[in-house]
Amino acid sequence: MMNIAIISTDWHIDAENVELSKNLAAQQIQFAKDAGVNWLICLGDVFQSRKAQPEIALNCFKDILDMVYMEGMKLTVIPGNHDKTDYGSWSSFLRPFKEHPALNLIEKSDCLGWTGTTGTDYGLVFQAFARDDIWCESLNDILAEPKLSKFAQLYLFSHQAFSGSYNNDGTKVQNTINQKFLLPFTKSFFGHYHNYQEPFLNAFQLSSWKQKDFGEDEKKGFWLLKESEGELDVEFRQSVFPTYVTFEVEAQNLTPEQITKLEGDAKETSSKIRLKVIGTTDEIKSISTKSLQNAGIKVQPVDKTEKRMVEEGEEVQDYEKDDVLIGTFKEFCSEKGYDYEEGLEYLKLALNG
Repeated sequence: MMNIAIISTDWHIDAENVELSKNLAAQQIQFAKDAGVNWLICLGDVFQSRKAQPEIALNCFKDILDMVYMEGMKLTVIPGNHDKTDYGSWSSFLRPFKEHPALNLIEKSDCLGWTGTTGTDYGLVFQAFARDDIWCESLNDILAEPKLSKFAQLYLFSHQAFSGSYNNDGTKVQNTINQKFLLPFTKSFFGHYHNYQEPFLNAFQLSSWKQKDFGEDEKKGFWLLKESEGELDVEFRQSVFPTYVTFEVEAQNLTPEQITKLEGDAKETSSKIRLKVIGTTDEIKSISTKSLQNAGIKVQPVDKTEKRMVEEGEEVQDYEKDDVLIGTFKEFCSEKGYDYEEGLEYLKLALNG
């Protein structure tokens, strides 16, 4: 077995998470040391904002590159959708850092060779994010290059939605990037969706390096790229970060003692806590949640009467199927740092009157 690199994806650096981002970069560097490798990979979305980067976020990425350089390592990065303003262009917010000695920025596509323990030549194809038609055209172009014929196996590393993946709202992606399209590759590894997914055989959406909100699971971290049994594979390594934890309680069962305990727990942990209080409108209104909110706990009332009506088949417009509306709302939540899952519930209630 041979260790090759440590992969991460979807950093989403912004003004609010600079110190956490540096800490996670240090964790990735340490995992690389432990694995005996000096190659780090990021599969896109270094930054959070699609429109403009605050100075503190830009300096954070520069500091991370300096950390990588001081350890004698190299960071290969492809731009993700959050790293650019124009999905039809290969330009990105990462371009000004291109000359940094620690950075190998692949703005469009490239194939890097790796020779395994038995002399097998592996081709690692990196493809940056772009609009689907441009992405497919670029990938077909690089697959047609004669130099790729020398590789016994090809592996794809990218940042893209593809057929069979699930969006955060539960809808399934259907596009031209499907199992047949990816057949030239022994395995394909993607960033973009923060929760780990295996949409079909040998195609993987790798999880991000941290949990971003309450809608994501806690399986976040890094991926050791290694040669094992004649092919390349990845192995998960959990990262350390403040988690997002959700508790549910029936309003009629929420006692003062439980509230006091939750307040104490919130003060003793770095985790973000959300409490879903389920009950009728009157039951929810009868509970004072101010002290919980003052303790930093996000309180989300859930009216079980409304929930029951939906479950029993009340005619409700399915706004989650409206790609334009939901896509715009999702981007708005991302830009403002709002909880998309919670916001979607309020949006549906408002639109349904």
